[in-house]
Amino acid sequence: MTEISFVSTQDMLAFTDEGDLCEITNMFDEHGDETTCRSEAVFAVAKLDDNNWFTIDLSAFEQASMH
Repeated sequence: MTEISFVSTQDMLAFTDEGDLCEITNMFDEHGDETTCRSEAVFAVAKLDDNNWFTIDLSAFEQASMH
């Protein structure tokens, strides 16, 4: 089963453990409201392709940025 292994909310990207790139399409705060504020986001939704989406618990990841 494919899992998310790296998340960059700054770049709105997530990577799977198989090396696939996913676009983060939505982020949600602790109340379930959609947010664009990275510091308020606790969950995210990422799209791998038209048939595969991930729900991401952002507390399971350290904040990182891509260079």
